[in-house]
Amino acid sequence: MSYEDFIEGIKPTTETQGGSLGYEVRDGVFKNFSETVRSNWEESKLDRAGITLFDDAWSAFIEEWETDPTLQIKTQRSSFTITDIRSKAIAFQKATGTSAHTLSINTLREFFYQTRPMTQHGLKSYYQGLLDKLRDYKVSSESTPLKNFVFIIDEINRGNVSQIFADNANRGLQAPRRTGASHSNAAIQR
Repeated sequence: MSYEDFIEGIKPTTETQGGSLGYEVRDGVFKNFSETVRSNWEESKLDRAGITLFDDAWSAFIEEWETDPTLQIKTQRSSFTITDIRSKAIAFQKATGTSAHTLSINTLREFFYQTRPMTQHGLKSYYQGLLDKLRDYKVSSESTPLKNFVFIIDEINRGNVSQIFADNANRGLQAPRRTGASHSNAAIQR
């Protein structure tokens, strides 16, 4: 198993319009596992009084879009149509007809939970329109318990451990230099 399979890698795909060969960044098993753990941790901290979870609203949206692929998402001034939903991105077509645009699902999730400020940029109205649509879904959710997770790596010696984990180790070692914290405080701040 390589870094590309374990953490993140570029994989060929024919899921582009017209069936032509393209490339997509796909998460590996460890990154998917880490996202599941992070999502559980964030959702367990929420007070559920009337709150819809992103994953529940997203599932309801995908179900509606699969039923009606011409679903119009309203923006402040216009509307747009979702043309494709991939593992990390949403392809859409503007009302003017141009379709080479994508929205990041992770960014949408961060906007939904308000963990990322929605600054002024070219795609803001499209993110906002989709957020409004997701928030319209009233999916009842019970409180999410904080779970324990275990990730077992069998026969790790078969992979190139230094290649697989070097990027993550470098990020951990470089973080104090970027933030100005000492090495001993870096682990506590994370």
